Amino acid sequence: MRTIAIIGGGFSGLAAALHVSRRANGICRMVLIDDAERVGLGVAYRTTRPEHLLNVRAARMSALHHEPDHFVQWLRARKYPFGGDDFVPRAVFGAYLTELYEELRAAGHVDHVRSRCIALPQRERGRAITLANGEVFVADAAVLALGNGPPTEILVTKNGGPATDGRVVQDPWRGMGRMHISPDARIALIGAGLTAVDMVLTLDAIGHRAPITILSRRGMIACGHGAPGRAAVVPLDPSRVIGLSPRMATRWIRRACQAEVEAGGDWRTVIDSLRPVTQSVWAAWTIAERGVFLCHLRTLWDVHRHRMAPSIAERIGHHLKVGRLRVLRARVHSIELLERGLCVRTTRHDPESCEDSSLSFDLVINCTGPGTNPGRWGDPLINGLLDRAEARVDALGLGLETDQHGRLHGEDHSVSRGLFSLGPLRRPSLWETIAVPEIREQASFLADAILKA
Repeated sequence: MRTIAIIGGGFSGLAAALHVSRRANGICRMVLIDDAERVGLGVAYRTTRPEHLLNVRAARMSALHHEPDHFVQWLRARKYPFGGDDFVPRAVFGAYLTELYEELRAAGHVDHVRSRCIALPQRERGRAITLANGEVFVADAAVLALGNGPPTEILVTKNGGPATDGRVVQDPWRGMGRMHISPDARIALIGAGLTAVDMVLTLDAIGHRAPITILSRRGMIACGHGAPGRAAVVPLDPSRVIGLSPRMATRWIRRACQAEVEAGGDWRTVIDSLRPVTQSVWAAWTIAERGVFLCHLRTLWDVHRHRMAPSIAERIGHHLKVGRLRVLRARVHSIELLERGLCVRTTRHDPESCEDSSLSFDLVINCTGPGTNPGRWGDPLINGLLDRAEARVDALGLGLETDQHGRLHGEDHSVSRGLFSLGPLRRPSLWETIAVPEIREQASFLADAILKA
């Protein structure tokens, strides 16, 4: 019987296990390695807070590539009051994933090893999986399903030197749960993405009432989803974007959105229609063009592509209107610890000038999102692969370079034997690779590649 090691127990790891088990017909033993107590949740679906909703409608959230309505059927069978058009609490989706894992475990298809993989050197046959607890075993193939990396830490200083302090939350998903926050605390959120939105909702829920400041280089917050099921009014061929430069593609999309709105439609249908071709658009760009997109256009794309549930967008809009929430366009350089409060040093941007300024807060939360460069994660497994030239980080620091099957590229452009990846690590080749629909598709193709190897 073949042994497949899956390293990482978030959604990516569970998706890999689910799809391999459905192809293997009992010829594989899977070992899922993760030091978390519960498998399948990762950071995204570990939350138990009811205010944290999925950012995608339930109809698109099946964990199984060939059963797209599986999650909706699961909700219906367990009499949850949600349908395919609803934005379900992430805790409910987490319960769904936990049940899928338990079914795999009960069938004997997967074992959970609660540890960390720190190395997987190549052997004549397979990989020697080395765990932090000292255990070593050989697997015929290994899958890197590590998910997103930790946020890049913001520089904190005291008396001119580096420092740490509980008033600066570098990782909100690990640091917020243990904190007592005064209702009147002056709070700054660094970054305006969906993590910041989650933090605003949590602060509301725990009784915080003072104004919240979001500091963001672009000053743009995610848009909300529109009404479900709206079809495009203006005929559109999204494949025409393939081959255009980032700036030309942006102009094309703007014109298409404007035409759709003028015809009485919704610009969101244009953005959604691009999803099947986004990876092809990315693949056609040169490294330089990708760099232009990341520096100048990425935020514009993200706020329209990765949207909030309508109820959350309504709440955030209300907060902005009444002054509960304000967004300042600023680049944060550092945070200085003072005896009373925190001094956030920024370069402020407004329509007329850029100037350095200092702002005072009681609490700062890092909401810049996950760090994409795995070479900076401090992960001994990744560092070992890089040191042995079995893997390489792409020129833009987005992840690891891979082939079409998710196999890693080494420094000499060779393809790794028996070592696969899926999910966020594959950003360099795919770009769109962090959402459930893309990851479950990757897991399906990866299962075929592993079993044919």
